[in-house]
Amino acid sequence: MPDIEFRNSQKSEELRYRSTMREVANGWFLDHGFLVVPELKGEIPQQIQVILPGEYEYCEPELEKYQNDWKKVASVFWEELDHYLPEARKLHNKVVVDVGRIGTISSSYENEKHYYLRADRGVGDLAAMMVNNTLFVMRKEMGITWTKREALMDFIMTRPVMKQLFPDFQPVYKQLLRVPQKIRRESEEYVRSLGLVLPKQELELRGGKIWVRGKYEPKMFGKKEGTILKKMIERKNDLVTYDELADLVWGEGEFKSFWALAKLVERLRKSFSTHGIDIKRIQSVRGQGYILTG
Repeated sequence: MPDIEFRNSQKSEELRYRSTMREVANGWFLDHGFLVVPELKGEIPQQIQVILPGEYEYCEPELEKYQNDWKKVASVFWEELDHYLPEARKLHNKVVVDVGRIGTISSSYENEKHYYLRADRGVGDLAAMMVNNTLFVMRKEMGITWTKREALMDFIMTRPVMKQLFPDFQPVYKQLLRVPQKIRRESEEYVRSLGLVLPKQELELRGGKIWVRGKYEPKMFGKKEGTILKKMIERKNDLVTYDELADLVWGEGEFKSFWALAKLVERLRKSFSTHGIDIKRIQSVRGQGYILTG
């Protein structure tokens, strides 16, 4: 059975603080719907909060609790995971987990041997991250994107046995879409107060509406083009299939004309060109669908 060691040090927390600051500055968290906050906000799910205090202060966590909690579930967890991802056991031989108070609920450091678990969360989030990172290692072989990895992770972690092992685990991806716009703006303002300049977003969704370069542009796109663009923005850098887009435009179970869908995308690209947005941001994946890059 894989050996998991929980640890913490002032040096590891300082490195975590700096790395979180860099990741927030590149805009990835806000772009994917996460909230950057100085401390936990009780009204928002913990899973989508990124903790970045204005001033770093070291506070040592109680590691024994995490080690004991993991020992209670480890054997059954690995046996259950073998049914879904037998490769995971090999990948996670001798793992180190830093426990601290900064950043996301859990993450991996470049490989499947070094993880981070935020101290306000339990070992279920570590288990989920190990599932997610196994899927990441296998992403090319399986042909899956970030969105699909999140969906598969949520599926595995909510199976009956896993749910019994980790009752506090909650799926992440769906919660990213439910945060009020007011709170998102507050998070953005907080990031700016730290002196970080966020990358300018050409296309974003605010309250279900398309904003272009920080302005609401209701007449820039037709109704059908706007419908498919919203889905592409929501799933930026991930594949959106022909079927998904056609269902949005014409309804599930209705007749789908993929030629007509291609024409809608063509009109969307023309609108991009007219307003100075690179048409290459909409990439065609032959036989599958489209990806909006960003």
